[in-house]
Amino acid sequence: ANTKLGDEAGSILEHLGDACKAGGCLQALDLSSVGLTDRGGRKLFEALMTGEFQALKTLKLAKNELKDAKANGMIEMLRIEECALTKLDVSGNPMSGSMLMRALKFNHSLTSLNVCGTEVDDDGMRALGELLLAPSCPCPMKLLACDHYEVLEDTQQLDFSGKALSSGALTLLFGILKLN
Repeated sequence: ANTKLGDEAGSILEHLGDACKAGGCLQALDLSSVGLTDRGGRKLFEALMTGEFQALKTLKLAKNELKDAKANGMIEMLRIEECALTKLDVSGNPMSGSMLMRALKFNHSLTSLNVCGTEVDDDGMRALGELLLAPSCPCPMKLLACDHYEVLEDTQQLDFSGKALSSGALTLLFGILKLN
């Protein structure tokens, strides 16, 4: 994290090789604030779509300027059956709720998501919450960090006194609590 890898970050899985393939020891990869561009992001997501990196469970992509157009590879990667990621951090990226909803619509592995500081508006939060509440939703997400609240592994209570939550934020909270 916090390096100037830029596009080189996209080919990091090739360099790590067996460390994050099935049976490997590398389970988390932090590429936060590395200057990941469209080209580097595409390389990273294409490598993950091969299904070879089953040991990798946590991916942090915070503060990389991933926009909706740049994240198409991420959407495809999260949709494939071989996706092994359980935790994804895309905080601080200018992506929308509709992009996130498309990414999670067919995901079977993700249990934790950090979207703090993204451009998820009330409609996007409502759509994501409705998706999670739908009986046909395969996504097992039960942990979420957003600008309105955090439901984490060690969260035992939520206090909203003095806070006004929008209907979209509440719908998303209900979607998260469905499996929590």
